[in-house]
Amino acid sequence: MRILKIVFILILAVSMLTAMPITAAPSEHAALIAYREFLTTPQTIYLEIFDRVIPWEFEPSDIVHAELIDFDNDGVPELFIMLEIGFGDPTIMIPHIVVGYNEGIEVLFGRLAWIAMTGFGGSGELFGLSVTEDGQTYIVRNFDEADTRNDENYTESEYFALKNGEFVSILTVAYSFVIVTCEEDEFVSVQVFIYINGNEADESELFERYQELGIIEHRHLNFDSRRDPIILLHEIDRTLDPTIPAVIFAEPTIAGVRVNPDGEIRWSYNRLAYHIDGHNFFRLRDIAYLLNDTESRFDVSWGGENNVVLITTGYAYTAVGSYMEWIGGGFVHEAIPTEATILIDGEEVNLTAYHIDGNNFFMLRELGDLLGFVVDWDAEMDTILIFTDV
Repeated sequence: MRILKIVFILILAVSMLTAMPITAAPSEHAALIAYREFLTTPQTIYLEIFDRVIPWEFEPSDIVHAELIDFDNDGVPELFIMLEIGFGDPTIMIPHIVVGYNEGIEVLFGRLAWIAMTGFGGSGELFGLSVTEDGQTYIVRNFDEADTRNDENYTESEYFALKNGEFVSILTVAYSFVIVTCEEDEFVSVQVFIYINGNEADESELFERYQELGIIEHRHLNFDSRRDPIILLHEIDRTLDPTIPAVIFAEPTIAGVRVNPDGEIRWSYNRLAYHIDGHNFFRLRDIAYLLNDTESRFDVSWGGENNVVLITTGYAYTAVGSYMEWIGGGFVHEAIPTEATILIDGEEVNLTAYHIDGNNFFMLRELGDLLGFVVDWDAEMDTILIFTDV
């Protein structure tokens, strides 16, 4: 049975400021220290599983996401983390936990969600975050179930708010979709039923409830939304000791790459590419490989003794070593500005480039400006588009 990677969603409460301050009060220092210990020490937590509470142990290496979120907008944020653990196919379990910090860490809330896929459809439970106009954040449980045998689909969203140290359900919105087929004229229609807190309602009532919540932003919590705990740990360290210099972090690019409109997806998640400060960075030889059969082809060579990167346009790429490798050895890496000199057709150019884990990575859009291709972004498909026929 193959092992699936899954995301465990846990919410942990700790007393500290949302935006990392330059200095912190003594009580906030104590919270930060406890917070840091939690992120770096094996922990035993307690999960509510089918009305039973059981202990669950995890290692710091299981944490793939960590950030501060002020769920109740009281100036004292909570710590949100996600864990990645393996389970056997076909069931994926996602425990959801909230703990708080006062004089120490304590569990406030924990529950087990699940995802099961079958040949007749699927059912699943995921979590998201919704932010209101006044800055409050709700945890949103999204449940979806499909019954293809009976042409029915059911979706449900339950909103949890942090009140008086615990998360409570404040709103449940459900949709039931029933497909009705008239065999005589083959006409197909869909009946939609709306329920608010278990009671049937109409669209105007639903609109009023959403208006009351004042939600302006929502994001799903999944494997692609992760933020490595090393980043938060660095922020904590700099808060405790402002003399620690800032570090530039490179996170894996969560996107595919398509070359020209009709091209196939040439790049998939977890390839060796990084996202830094809103921009995508790739190795030159990988881009040269992707564009080798286009008008924007170029060759790359390395003058090691002089620390020079040589780019020659119009020539086919001569493959040296590996390309389009998988990321390994950790999630986030420190990005150090490269000291290499870059020459394009013998002329020195200025490019934003970083040395990351033994390789030089270059900003894709800057490469496009200099090498004759255009870079665009398809948000719906999470895909980077490269156009060479311009």
